[in-house]
Formats: sequence, C-alpha cells, structure tokens
Amino acid sequence: MQNLLKLDIDGEVVFEFDRNTRLPGRQRDFLDKMDEDMDRGIRLAEQHIAEPDSLQRARYVAMHLLQAYTENNQPMLTATCAYLVQRVPGLNTIEVVHAADETQLRLILDQ
Repeated sequence: MQNLLKLDIDGEVVFEFDRNTRLPGRQRDFLDKMDEDMDRGIRLAEQHIAEPDSLQRARYVAMHLLQAYTENNQPMLTATCAYLVQRVPGLNTIEVVHAADETQLRLILDQ
C-alpha cells in the first residue's frame, strides 16, 4: 500500500495526503459525524441513494475533496482525505478528468 493518497487532475498529481497524518480527537469525531450524515442518504449523479455503501460514500466524499481543493479549503481537504484513507484503506488515487461537458471521477484502489 502506498503511503500517500494522491489527487490527480487531468494527468497531473496536484495534491498528496500522507496516510500517517495524525488527527486531533475533534477531527476524528468529525469523520464519524460525516458517516452519520451519510446514513440519511446522499446524492450522486443526480440520484438520491438512501443507503449508500462504502464505495458510494467514498465517491461522495471524493467529490467534496475535489471541491475543497478547488476552493483551497484546507480544513475540508484534510477531513475528506482523512475520511478516505481511514474508511477505504486500499484507495491510492482519486483521478479527475475534465472532458468537454463533464467531469469524470475515478477511485483507484491498490491491486
């Protein structure tokens, strides 16, 4: 398993998060709160998912990670990365590709 979670946008690694980053207790509690919020359902690709599975939750959080990156929101960037490395340990890269009229997001797991 790689030590870094990478955010790759259009073929360029633009951000890396060290899996060994220690979070204060308050931030760890926030990750549990994120799960509680998603227990009430999420919206992915214009579809409401009442009971999202772990991969759907990861995609949802990865979309928020991308938003945090584009807005330079460091606290949210840290929280979303921490969530992903803790809840999906095999995740090594979030790949974002901008096409003419859409954005594609892929989660790349260790083989």
